[in-house]
Amino acid sequence: MDKYKDEDIYNQYYNIVSLVQNKKVNVFYFYSGLCIADVEQEKWIQDINNVYAFALDSDTHGTGLSMEAYVNLPFCDLEKVKEYSIGHKGTLLNIAALSHNIMKMVKSDIRYIIPPQINAKEKARLYRNLLVQWICKEIDIKKQIELMGYKQVAIWGKGDICDLLLGKLDNAITVKYIIESHPIYGTMYHGIPLIGLEELPFDIEAVIVIPYYDLEKITNEIRLKNTQVSVIGLNQIIK
Repeated sequence: MDKYKDEDIYNQYYNIVSLVQNKKVNVFYFYSGLCIADVEQEKWIQDINNVYAFALDSDTHGTGLSMEAYVNLPFCDLEKVKEYSIGHKGTLLNIAALSHNIMKMVKSDIRYIIPPQINAKEKARLYRNLLVQWICKEIDIKKQIELMGYKQVAIWGKGDICDLLLGKLDNAITVKYIIESHPIYGTMYHGIPLIGLEELPFDIEAVIVIPYYDLEKITNEIRLKNTQVSVIGLNQIIK
């Protein structure tokens, strides 16, 4: 690709300049200002008037802003962001300082708050505690769900705990779907359709959420698609 990068017959397949040039959409381009490959890429967009570049003080490809700054960029005063890019053209920008300045440009009445993240070790601890509670209390999970009045459900999340749950439900509770954030469409899991949230149908009464530590976030996502279905954390059944 590098050998023929200046020949139109080849570079048409990976040169995106024509796709963004003279468009009305603003493009904010953050790149590592000390990474040779990134600096070379930036040369391709220098003359595009709707692309605003930010050279980060890093030599590592893929370096970016803080996640908080990235997700709040659409809520910024974009004219100020453009002015910042133009005013600091050719300047290596400290990542933490730039992230801070981006956040200062967020309009005061709008802001996206990133929920706290749970690491893998903490997730394992929460699942372990849940299983211990399930075993020690000898919870009849099928009966618990029946008492809630649900017959047609979906389960959010697959894996070992999902397998255990499916084994306990038998045929008394119909699990119509397994929901995954990034499913391989058209596949099955233990004979049950594996679907994404955007495919969530209206023929279920409840969604049982296995990663219950993300219950609030998942509930909000489901509510955007279906306001009628109940959303229950597995911990709410095993109590």
